[in-house]
Amino acid sequence: MPGTTDPRYYLPQEPADPGAEDLTIQETAWVLGMGVRTARLLYREAGFERGQRKKIMTSPAER
Repeated sequence: MPGTTDPRYYLPQEPADPGAEDLTIQETAWVLGMGVRTARLLYREAGFERGQRKKIMTSPAER
């Protein structure tokens, strides 16, 4: 079905290196102990921009 998303997209994911320069929103949610939807909402409310490929990556300063 077009437009469906893999359910794992909404699950926090443990990063291989929590101190890495950039983490995905799923890894950031895991580090902060919250859901991906909550992390995404807070990220957007803070006014941070998405990357060129529309993938949300967070830096240590943003975390």
